[in-house]
Amino acid sequence: MKKGFTLIELLAILAILAIIALVTTPIVLNIINDVRKDSFEQTADSIVTAVRNLQNNNDTFGVEKEVDFSEDQGKIEELKLDGSYDNLFGKVGINKNGKIALAVWDNDLEMCAYKSTSAKEVTIVDNEVESITQDNCIKKYVLE
Repeated sequence: MKKGFTLIELLAILAILAIIALVTTPIVLNIINDVRKDSFEQTADSIVTAVRNLQNNNDTFGVEKEVDFSEDQGKIEELKLDGSYDNLFGKVGINKNGKIALAVWDNDLEMCAYKSTSAKEVTIVDNEVESITQDNCIKKYVLE
């Protein structure tokens, strides 16, 4: 009596594994994309919080402050954020009434996060859903 698998049995197993890979790959890719989007949204929220903290720590309430890191990425260091933000471009500011506006573009994800001074939350625009460029994203910045 021989031990082992026949060629037909091995091919059947390979076919089953291929079907499983075809079914699970899109699901895993969607999960990864959703996590990246959530991470970008949290980054934008962190930038808003950092601007608020910068104002509170410097006792500059009532003074308009703006950080433009669309040209010089090193300027984002002004916000004293942890981590690397090399792929981000945009502007963030706080008006005399303490309201924050933001427009941030992520080059890697091709996503835009923006918030007007009247909005309570950051809005995320995904390039796959709505055609947007870095320039269009930065134009959403309005410090009223």
